[in-house]
Amino acid sequence: MQAKISLKNIVTSCALFLLTACGSNAFAPKYEVSVSVSGLSGSGLVLQNRGGDNLAFSENGTKKFTTAWRKGEAYAVTVLTEPSTPYQHCVVSNGSGSFAEKDVTNVSVLCRNTQRYLYVANGGENTLSTYSIEASSGALNLFGSSLTTGATPSALTMDANGKFVYVLNSANQSISLFSINQRSGSLEAGIGAVTATGHSPNAIALE
Repeated sequence: MQAKISLKNIVTSCALFLLTACGSNAFAPKYEVSVSVSGLSGSGLVLQNRGGDNLAFSENGTKKFTTAWRKGEAYAVTVLTEPSTPYQHCVVSNGSGSFAEKDVTNVSVLCRNTQRYLYVANGGENTLSTYSIEASSGALNLFGSSLTTGATPSALTMDANGKFVYVLNSANQSISLFSINQRSGSLEAGIGAVTATGHSPNAIALE
């Protein structure tokens, strides 16, 4: 006498087989890592998660890594390539840990310029010169063309955010304003009107 096999038993057996073959974790939810980048002014920043999942940034903002992971698995965000033009050093915060039952959203990266610049007022020529400063030796390298200022520039100062240079022109009693190119460090003129001062100015300061 031939035994009858019910459809219910077949489905149950197949389900048990799939769970055994694939493992119960095959259907577990997966979670992602997002990173927020700030201070980026250079190009070429690339981050990694777990040494292989690359994520490139060309501007400040938030992005997610492509690969998702299960609960309990580790994440480790590092900097693969630091920005250049200008050169920057980027630091990762909250970059490692293990996934709980949610996406990781508190990883951040802060980038700061490592290339420094020196600006010189040339009083006898009515110009400004720009030098880059080598990080390892402190040596100065003149680059770019000199910019024309007012008559007899005698002092200059920079704002706290490193975006503008103010030049005091003693002979014609004025202040010239230049912006600093955040990628190259060069000065750019013509962003504002020349401001008059009192008689015989000889110093300038920002607070």
